[in-house]
Amino acid sequence: MGASATFVVRVWAPAAAGDAETDPVIRGDVEHVASGQASAFATEEHLLAFIRATRGLGRAAPVERDTRPVVAAGSAPLAPEETER
Repeated sequence: MGASATFVVRVWAPAAAGDAETDPVIRGDVEHVASGQASAFATEEHLLAFIRATRGLGRAAPVERDTRPVVAAGSAPLAPEETER
């Protein structure tokens, strides 16, 4: 499995922005969760550059995803044959 990274991205369009179809303007903040590094961005290119530069930070090795079924508190886990449906 390849490495993954988690980012929190908040995007907004300024009220004074031009026509969204002819002059798409975005602004926002992005944070790399594992490292805590954050940046403001004013273009899609800056957002993508930040993600590319930080996606490998904060983890020594890829983490395998836990695929076990979630069991609600107070309920019994499903039998193996029930999880294959």
